[in-house]
Amino acid sequence: MREMIPRHPRRGRLQRRRRNVVANSLMLGTCALICWSPIPALAQSPPNEARADTLFNAAKQLRDGGQVADACPMFAESKRLAPAVGITLYLGDCYERLGRTASAWEQFRDAERLARERGDEKRAAVAHGRAQALESKLDRLTVVSQAGPHEGWQVLVDGAPVPADRWNAALAVDPGDVRAKRSRPRAQCIQVRARRAFGGDSPL
Repeated sequence: MREMIPRHPRRGRLQRRRRNVVANSLMLGTCALICWSPIPALAQSPPNEARADTLFNAAKQLRDGGQVADACPMFAESKRLAPAVGITLYLGDCYERLGRTASAWEQFRDAERLARERGDEKRAAVAHGRAQALESKLDRLTVVSQAGPHEGWQVLVDGAPVPADRWNAALAVDPGDVRAKRSRPRAQCIQVRARRAFGGDSPL
């Protein structure tokens, strides 16, 4: 009969302590893996493009339903969010339907520029043709300025700033009333309201 050899009490305590240390180390390692595992980024569609598509589709429905005046601002906002050749052509067409010839002309020219930048010669030719067809229908306004320094001067036509290099040059404007504003340092602001004649070219 095999003689049972009694375990040394101290050695048993050391072995149990080692097992506890190993178990705790494994638990800590698992926790570290869980805590430091990277969280995958959620796939998100570009919000501007999604919003632009929604506005474009709504504007197209309005335009097709004869509500052109309501469609144009939505086309414009869609273009602001996601500029592209197609939406620019639609916006130009919308302005033309409203009789805003200068605004339509500018959009068609912009569409041609965008198309050429993208190598889309077919749509560039379409945009060029639409802009060229409006040339003879444009009303023009000239901001007349005397020679001399104009530091701090600002000229607005219908709320849009006119750069100094375009003063004394005929600007394309939409038919109807035009509001012009000139301001300069330490001087009273001057505002002018003028009515443009179709196809006219007048100084301001």
